[in-house]
Amino acid sequence: MSSKNKAALVIVVLHLVGTIGMLLPEWVPLMRQLTPLNLLIVAALVIIFQQNKTPSFYAYALMCFLIAFFSEVVGVQTGWPFGSYEYGPTLGPKLFGVPLLIGTNWLILVVCTASLTRSINNKWLASLAGALLMVGLDILLEPVAIMSDYWSWQGSGIPIQNYVSWGALAFVLHSILHHFDFENKNELAKYVILSQASFFALVGYLG
Repeated sequence: MSSKNKAALVIVVLHLVGTIGMLLPEWVPLMRQLTPLNLLIVAALVIIFQQNKTPSFYAYALMCFLIAFFSEVVGVQTGWPFGSYEYGPTLGPKLFGVPLLIGTNWLILVVCTASLTRSINNKWLASLAGALLMVGLDILLEPVAIMSDYWSWQGSGIPIQNYVSWGALAFVLHSILHHFDFENKNELAKYVILSQASFFALVGYLG
């Protein structure tokens, strides 16, 4: 088995175990505790199997992390642009009320969705397609995030502005990526996105 297939298997198994664990009430506390470790493992594998890891890639990765993280800081502190929400303890240590892993998660999702849409020749259309993939994932993610105390919303329900703002920020981050001098190709992208989408869909529907 190739190293790529082994890494893909790790990602699939992590999410499969997470799905089963979140559907068994006695395992839920442990699954929540393991969430940061799961995200870190996935992030490490995504970076390891990122092709063309040029200085431009690392510059973009840092920029993506910082833009996403501080957008979330503004969101938590002001209620704009996503709506009024706050993070729970599940995602680990926080800075300015935002888990440090949030910037990492944005980076993982942008890199992977951009890799999946890289065959689209027009940069703006590719950015839009990547952003729409991320909005679709967020729609699946939100019920599980609330259930698992990743974050909670003030008021009734998830505001529409969250999805609009999530998509807008995703579009900006994809657009910036397409103007950096590296070819974004990640061998694990499809496994990450499909595994996460399956996890959130199954836990959200059956949980």
